[in-house]
Amino acid sequence: MVIPPASASPSLQDDAFFVGDWIVQPSLHSLHPPTGTPITLEPKVMQVLVCLAAAPGKVVTRDELHACGWPDTFVTDKVLTRAISELRKAFRDTPQDPAFIATIPKTGYRLIAPVRYPSSGDASPSSPPVSPTLALPSRTPARPGRTWGLIGLAMVLGGIALVWNWNRSSRTPPARTPPLALTTAPGVEVSPALSPAGETVAFAWKGPEDDNWDIYVKQPGGETALRLTDHPGADTHPVWSPDGAHIAFARYTDSECSLVLVPALSGPERTLASCFWYPASDYGVFAPKFDWSSDGQTIAFMDRSGPQAPSHIALLNLETGSTRQVTFPPSRPQSRDHDPRFSSEGTHIAFLRSWGRGTEDLHSVDLSTGEETRLTHDYRTVLGHDWTPDDRQLVLSSNRNGTFDLWSIPSSGGAPRWIPAAGWNLKAPSLAREGTRMAYENWIYDTNLWRVELATDVPDTQAIASSLWDVTPDIAPDGERVAFVSNRGGSYELWVSQPDGREAMALTAFGGSLVTAPQWSPDGRQIAFEVRETGPSNLYVINADGGVPRQITRTETDEVAVSWSPDSAWLYYGSNATGTWQIHRAPSVGGRSERVTETEGYAASLAPDGVLYVARHGEPGLWRHTTQGDTTLLIPDLAVGDWGNWSLTEMGIYFVRRTPQAAELAFYSFATGQTTSVRALAPAPPRNQRAISLSPDQQWLLQMRLDEATADLMLLDHLPR
Repeated sequence: MVIPPASASPSLQDDAFFVGDWIVQPSLHSLHPPTGTPITLEPKVMQVLVCLAAAPGKVVTRDELHACGWPDTFVTDKVLTRAISELRKAFRDTPQDPAFIATIPKTGYRLIAPVRYPSSGDASPSSPPVSPTLALPSRTPARPGRTWGLIGLAMVLGGIALVWNWNRSSRTPPARTPPLALTTAPGVEVSPALSPAGETVAFAWKGPEDDNWDIYVKQPGGETALRLTDHPGADTHPVWSPDGAHIAFARYTDSECSLVLVPALSGPERTLASCFWYPASDYGVFAPKFDWSSDGQTIAFMDRSGPQAPSHIALLNLETGSTRQVTFPPSRPQSRDHDPRFSSEGTHIAFLRSWGRGTEDLHSVDLSTGEETRLTHDYRTVLGHDWTPDDRQLVLSSNRNGTFDLWSIPSSGGAPRWIPAAGWNLKAPSLAREGTRMAYENWIYDTNLWRVELATDVPDTQAIASSLWDVTPDIAPDGERVAFVSNRGGSYELWVSQPDGREAMALTAFGGSLVTAPQWSPDGRQIAFEVRETGPSNLYVINADGGVPRQITRTETDEVAVSWSPDSAWLYYGSNATGTWQIHRAPSVGGRSERVTETEGYAASLAPDGVLYVARHGEPGLWRHTTQGDTTLLIPDLAVGDWGNWSLTEMGIYFVRRTPQAAELAFYSFATGQTTSVRALAPAPPRNQRAISLSPDQQWLLQMRLDEATADLMLLDHLPR
């Protein structure tokens, strides 16, 4: 984000130079336009500008910019793209008609504005640019200030070359190696499993005819995948034997589940054991997984003691065929333990404990003591996890920020850290037991916003659409515009458009951060939203017509699910700053925040009479908090994970009500205290995000829907530390 500096007119430093008519002062991280207020850049953004200015007019490749700006850290192209976006925003430049920075497709960037150095060691920001002829040594002797400027430039150029050449000649590959596409076949390739040494990946795929799930293996860079199975059942979730000679996998038919073993280079199959069967329609390819211990003697899998009992993690002794239960989930509806992963040393198993569909957290169990440790407290969907080779970290895929991204967390517990890996929705991480390689699924969704009429039988229509990801809609108070998040421009940004998608315009250019959950102010002048740049989620506000976003919260904890007070003066949001999720509020212009609830809360909406309606984290129901401090469960039918799928009106509350078979929009009336059905919602809105928005006249709504999905496998040679 571009932030105005405290001082508008500092004197020039020795490292200052001109880009066009702008003065750049790297040591102060400042840009001075020809007129107007100076701008302060983030240090890394300024470093990218210095790298470009070291070779004016020439193409600087992405690798060279990575080496210059982040020499000791892995970053993806998302981070570099964000830095370029910040520079363009500061220079008031555009990629379509650039005057400063030109994009060279598939290569890098070029600084096309002229770069000049002052002939004097001191000048004011308002001084006119120095003539290019005066900057030539043959025409004007260099004065001390300019000499140091040229020395600084030479040091930058030398630094780029030194870092680049050092990394190229290093004994290990550079940490910034971009991810490699392991598979690019049509359809969906899932469940990657790297061999112990990381030289081969096994995965599930329906094949070129998209007809049946089978197990394939492929080497990175290889053209052809080797098919290992051809059974009519669904073969999924390959797991390598510790010696890399065999692959075990799960085979699901209409009536049973089996664990099957096949040689890694193809050969006769052998059934190991039966496993817990469930209807394929319940989980499909995301069925619970299993794992193989490092000593080769034991398989961990999901089992249960009876038809009504919650599932648990059990160990199967491959020599004796005996099983042993090692986790003990709570006896509550829909709870289950699944997806076990052995640590490299075999002393612990990491597993997922689900509290209901789409709400789960990562746990681990010490196999010697039986002690369980809860590692996350998100109540979100986790789609895969694995240990790092040293057992110090776990990598997991979670939608804790709305989209599926990769996170690392200490195996002893702690704050999850976002991994900036390439791709859009990243799932099923698999780490090699030797080395530093990681494979994962990269899903590309065509997710669009559909208009659903409530008062008529008019068919649903696609309203706001692109070929990528259009999500989290919020309709303006006058019904004339819609705020939403889309990656149609290359990164997740805040967009606005008319309700039918016309005149779509991006309001933000974070260029790599995760933007989500926009909410219009009741006066229609501003939009609040969440941004996760590297870890914690913080709140921003931007004028509805555009401008520079204002950061409202600056914390090391998560601030989420923002909403406005009726007078647009306050922002209400969920925060885990106290260790549990509670509702806080902060002035919408920025300032000190304060805690509002004592009995937990994640998403809230304040009524004009001062009553606060609250959805809790990981709990069903919608709660009513009065100004007198009374708390009442008002709507028990709001499902776990639907904290964002309800809307407060003057007469009552519209919300998503679910059954095992379907979902519908329902209405709770304040006058009668009764809930009535409004209309079916098919397909059901996704959970754990704001997937619906009600129009101001309560005649229609926008609903987020997944219209198409594809998945390829990616390989990252060096996991970020």
